[in-house]
Amino acid sequence: EASENCYQFKEILPETRSLPDQEGDNLVEVFVGCVEPGVCGPLIKQLGHESPLKDLSHLKRVKRRKIEESKEGSLTKDEDDSSQPTSASNKRLKTSQSKNSSIRLEILLGPRTDIQKIFSDAENGQKQKEEVALETWLSDKYNLSQVSCKKVPKRPPESKSEWQEWNAIWPTNFYPMKTLEYKTKELELSAEEIQEMILGIKAAVDDAEESNAGGLHNMAGTVVVSPFSKDSNDNVELYPEHTSSIESNRSNTSTNK
Repeated sequence: EASENCYQFKEILPETRSLPDQEGDNLVEVFVGCVEPGVCGPLIKQLGHESPLKDLSHLKRVKRRKIEESKEGSLTKDEDDSSQPTSASNKRLKTSQSKNSSIRLEILLGPRTDIQKIFSDAENGQKQKEEVALETWLSDKYNLSQVSCKKVPKRPPESKSEWQEWNAIWPTNFYPMKTLEYKTKELELSAEEIQEMILGIKAAVDDAEESNAGGLHNMAGTVVVSPFSKDSNDNVELYPEHTSSIESNRSNTSTNK
């Protein structure tokens, strides 16, 4: 009698796209600028019409950064910086530091190529053209300071580790159930499904041995294992070895069992 260990299954999965290996392939240039908290909301609505993030919808429009004042000068950190003191002994220190800290907002204006097109269209529409740097034009148009060009992730993260890495570059939305990592895991056979396949193979072997013993050498039969169908089998009493998800179809040109 064959043991369960002798059955080995090789899953045939659909072809999936591979993730880029080079960091440069995952980043795209965008323009960002510092904005005052009081005008951030209206500016987000304005940019939503003038420069929507069609291909960068996985990125958040605003990045919050904390500026801490000290005797040595200003220190800028991401608001969720893990290097901040968290132990009980440092609570008073953290509280005192927060009194001398302020929040700086960085807003994502749009991809470099899109912003350049808006800038070009605006220049062509002016009657009196002036040589103005793109960063200066953005600062004046949106009332921003410190406009600069940065690189941010150009596609949604495909794993939790990738999201953690990219979130350090720019705040990134993460939807685990939409990732390639999750979809690949979902396609893997579960222990229950493998057990049902083993029972199906055993049922097929038992039927073949029973048919040969009865002289039905020309009998043809199939065993269909359907993990998606849990309907009861009509022949459970005749064939106790069958589970609810195993349907055994037997046919013979001369005899039907």
